[in-house]
Amino acid sequence: MANENKKDTRSMSVLLGAAFLMATSAIGPGFLTQTSKFTAQYLASFAFVIVCVVIMDIIAQVNVWSVIGASGLRGQDIANKILPGLGVFLAIMVSIGGLAFNIGNVGGTALGMNALAGIPEKAGYILAGALGICIFLSKSGKTLVDKVAQVMGGIILVVILYVCITSKPPVGTAVMRIFTPEKPIDLFFPMITLLGGSCGGYITFSGAHRLLDAGYGGIEDVGHFRKSVLTGVGVSGTVRILLFLAVLGTCTVGTTWVAENAQIITDAAKGGNPAAEAFRLAAGDLGYRL
Repeated sequence: MANENKKDTRSMSVLLGAAFLMATSAIGPGFLTQTSKFTAQYLASFAFVIVCVVIMDIIAQVNVWSVIGASGLRGQDIANKILPGLGVFLAIMVSIGGLAFNIGNVGGTALGMNALAGIPEKAGYILAGALGICIFLSKSGKTLVDKVAQVMGGIILVVILYVCITSKPPVGTAVMRIFTPEKPIDLFFPMITLLGGSCGGYITFSGAHRLLDAGYGGIEDVGHFRKSVLTGVGVSGTVRILLFLAVLGTCTVGTTWVAENAQIITDAAKGGNPAAEAFRLAAGDLGYRL
């Protein structure tokens, strides 16, 4: 009985680790920058985009994870079975994209260190890169990644919820604009941009492949894959919604649009840190540090 409980605990840890790995992969600098900038630009109408992206994200990710789970094969191996050589092409494209995006994530870590403790960005790049190398060299790296992903995911949720409450967003207006967005045609490009940032490239495969590494795979384990992916999408979707509301609250006071705040957030996107500025406007220096 003790062994079964231990196995169940480990199983839940792996499933949550895979879910939060995918979620925290999605919640990178691009995620924060795009959501903050577009919210300041489109205000409450951006709620329509948020809801559409969350729905499409769920459909795409559940589909991919289910196929990987049922087959017990990695994405590139499935692609090779469909068309010889396709998996190699897929692996190359995901690797190139992953390299580019993760360089962005290292840069995002540097921006975070700068906002948190005033560490110069160049020093932050070196520290972030060294930390990543240490994780990959560690023999217990997989377990460490599972734990860190869960802790970071939880912290992100709490911090953004705090800023969301502090900024007092017009929730009623946002809900109304889900069904009646202004200039819906103009929202098509932001929708595609956010969808790519939510489930594009390695993000979709990261969690599913983590479960394969843990020994899951086959028809009998599809339920585990779906449970894990729904948890991950739920986390990233919740963060997206809360971040949208936090920035929206910053750009509005009651029903009044604060053009100055919106412009500050939009301008900050050029330097890569609009979310930090939105948090500063909503919750002062504490919000900025968080």
